[in-house]
Parts: sequence; C-alpha cells; structure tokens
Amino acid sequence: MIHLYHGLFGKTQDWDNIFDPSELCLKHDLYKEPLSELLALKTTPEDILIGYSMGGRIALQIAYRNSFQLKKLILISTHPGLEPQEISERRVFEEVTLDKMRTLSPAKFAEYWNLLPLFKSSKLRTDLDVDLLTKSAELFENFMLSKTSRPVDALREHKSKILWITGTKDEKYKTIIQERIQPLGIRTFETLTDHRALRDHRKIKSILLNEGIL
Repeated sequence: MIHLYHGLFGKTQDWDNIFDPSELCLKHDLYKEPLSELLALKTTPEDILIGYSMGGRIALQIAYRNSFQLKKLILISTHPGLEPQEISERRVFEEVTLDKMRTLSPAKFAEYWNLLPLFKSSKLRTDLDVDLLTKSAELFENFMLSKTSRPVDALREHKSKILWITGTKDEKYKTIIQERIQPLGIRTFETLTDHRALRDHRKIKSILLNEGIL
C-alpha cells in the first residue's frame, strides 16, 4: 500500500496529477483523520510512505515509530530536523506563526505566509478560511520542528529505503539536504520548483516510475 500525506494547508487532491485513480494508494487527509490515528499506523515491509513538507515530517515519524519496517520512504520538501543550536530561534518563529494562525483573518494570514522567504515565488491556496486555518494551527502546533527529533542514526541505517526530493529553487531546503542528508548516503532528487515541489508533478512521477513505485 502507498500512503500519501499532503502538506500544511494542502489537500488529498494535491496528489491527483501524480497518482492515477487505479493506483493502490491511500491519500490521508490530515484535516479529517485524528492525529493519533495517523501516527498509530502499523506499517509492513510492503508499505510505501510518501509525504510532502509537513506531511513528510509525519511520514518520517511513522517510519521511525515502526523501525522503518517498510519498503520505501519518500520525502518531498521535507525538513530532516534541526541542529541543537537552531531550536531556540525556530521556536520563536513557530510561536509567532501559531499566534498569527489563531488571531489573524484568513486573508491577513495568507499575506503573512506568502511573504515568508520559503514561499516567495508561489502563493498559498486561495480557499483558506477560518475553519481550515484553525485546523492548520492544530496541525502546526503538533508538528513544530522545534519539538521534532532528528533521527540521524535511523536515517543512516535505513538509507537504502529513503528518497529525498526538493525543489532546485528552494535554496534553504536544498542547502539543508546537501549538508545533512546527502552525507548520510541517502539518494536525493530535485524538481524544477521552489518549496512547493508537487507542482512539478511530471518530474516526481518520473522519479517514482524509475524507482518502480508506479
């Protein structure tokens, strides 16, 4: 089974251009499934987990909790975890962002989010409303990078099962992957996008086809 996890503010339809309706896959809806149930998934050696951005963090946590008992873990525009010296500064940013999620109107928050350097060349989805923003705040709070461990040893041990994809215009994440993931021996790929790598669905589909996943 292929398990798919969309990103923050994303939706299951984000995968439609990559996976045909006939594909045996489960598109998890992070806004409808309880987080405890998402993380409680028991994987098998035949399972493939694919996550984008925050969905990648969730997929990585599930893989780690299952001691990487799976076939493949594919992480797209996913942060591998912070260095100890980065945690304090990141926590300040996360607390500010969480407060804005809870207090700003959808329009004002979208304006704030779209001005962040990570998203400077693309825009937040236009159907953002109060309900989606509220649920996103809960998701964001539960999967803050400053609260998430970085399983370096596990990544190195299971490197043959992992693929990491990032956008060639995503300078921040591209540098992080080069410095923290490639030295572990994990194979990496690039799409012709910024952080929103799913927009280059042809490239991602090509990678998955070449890896025998599709």
